[in-house]
Amino acid sequence: MIEVKNLTHIYNEGLPHESVAIDDVSFTIDDGEFVSIIGHTGSGKSTMLQHLNGLLKPKSGTIIIDGIDITDSKTGMLEIRKKVGLVFQYPEYQLFEETVAKDVAFGPANLGLEPEEIDARVRRSVELVGLDYDEIKNASPFELSGGQKRRVAMAGVLAMEPRVLVLDEPTAGLNPRAHRDILDMVGEIHRREKNTIILVSHNMNDVARLSDRILVMSGGKLEMNGTPQEIFSREEEVKSMGLALPDSMEILSRLKKAGMRLGQYYPGNSWIHKLDPRVKILATLLYIVALFVVQDFYGFIIAFAALEAVIVISKVPRRYIWRGLKPVLLIIGFTIIINMFMIKGHVLVQVGIFHITVEGLKTAAFMGIRLVLLIIGSSMLTLTTRPIGLTDGIE
Repeated sequence: MIEVKNLTHIYNEGLPHESVAIDDVSFTIDDGEFVSIIGHTGSGKSTMLQHLNGLLKPKSGTIIIDGIDITDSKTGMLEIRKKVGLVFQYPEYQLFEETVAKDVAFGPANLGLEPEEIDARVRRSVELVGLDYDEIKNASPFELSGGQKRRVAMAGVLAMEPRVLVLDEPTAGLNPRAHRDILDMVGEIHRREKNTIILVSHNMNDVARLSDRILVMSGGKLEMNGTPQEIFSREEEVKSMGLALPDSMEILSRLKKAGMRLGQYYPGNSWIHKLDPRVKILATLLYIVALFVVQDFYGFIIAFAALEAVIVISKVPRRYIWRGLKPVLLIIGFTIIINMFMIKGHVLVQVGIFHITVEGLKTAAFMGIRLVLLIIGSSMLTLTTRPIGLTDGIE
């Protein structure tokens, strides 16, 4: 467990440019948690990370990790390094050895370990970051791609086998593919090692997808502390601190402000609520495709029965479904009327230049049913899936 108690840090204390970077901050992080620290530039988050690794000493307050007070002057840096591994932005700039294996071995070698133990740690950490040890061990780290260099740099930290891994913008400067790969790797390390990870990132999609809990800093103070759902549901407060919402929550927020309640999650404990968001998104897409393929009433009856089953199992009140449908009824009605009067065929009723045909009525009915089922089906996805889950599923 990590316990931060009443931590305060002041830069240039006593000078004209004195600045309070951290102001009486307290929090705890449980073993095995994945916690993100977010905040606008200058909020104090990077200063906090440097305290967690012992690089900075506070003006006042304590940091206790696994019962050891790392702010105590009697605590040696080697002891801190065994507990906490810090990966800076652009860690590949710290690579310096002639081969990957030697670079990764540098940290463990300074722990005074036996050569056999060092070799085992190097192999394990290189493979943990998704690289083939036998293929890459003798390669120069300077000849690798940007993403590979970053993995090697992170392997050097992991070889120290810290219980706490601190990551400061680990994807800074990477292309989108490498960005995603590095974060998937971090998530896999967390699942396999069951270690504590503390991430600083400006990417709210990443934070929402990976975190168990989020700490929000502003002006050196800890302003918010909660789950991604709890933090990002406080939209106005988050935005007032110069932060953004994850993309999916921003879209749902705008729909809600426009009067469309598709994003109003309804909490539940049904197996549909618990289903993997990716499975639900795929099922919804297949359902939508099926609606446009169907060309007879029997097909619509089957689609309606499937949708009704989902509604009953999920136990979502029908009034919530109606809220999502009501704002678009006018559009549906207009679409039905257009199809009713514009489709040519056997005339049933004619008034002046306007006429209603059998084919027009059928097309209008099909279109109306199709749109209603489509909107309700889409609503069920958002009603049974937390916005954070949607972000994860979409990515």
